[in-house]
Amino acid sequence: MTDIGTESQLKVRDIRNEVGVRRWMYTDHAIELNEHLGWINRLKTDKKQIVFVILDEQDNPLGVVSVNAIDQLHKKTDWAYYLTENARGGLGSAIEYDFIDFIFDDLDMQN
Repeated sequence: MTDIGTESQLKVRDIRNEVGVRRWMYTDHAIELNEHLGWINRLKTDKKQIVFVILDEQDNPLGVVSVNAIDQLHKKTDWAYYLTENARGGLGSAIEYDFIDFIFDDLDMQN
């Protein structure tokens, strides 16, 4: 998330603010610009969270997939994803399949 351009970072904010995405977020209020930029800034040093932006073939953001509350000691974590309303229809299943492998194989989580 922190290594994409400003325009893409702002597009992620637009996706986060879609009604169909917000209703499933931890907080469901409209995310202001400063709040979004603060979140991106915190990601640079947060060792308990990894956030990936899902891009299409033209590098346009379609959503985000994240690993949260990473607990290396107990080998467990939470994870979630969201997609813009225009990018659904099978993409979610592919993300789930690949990301579960990433969590268990690459991050070595066990629970």
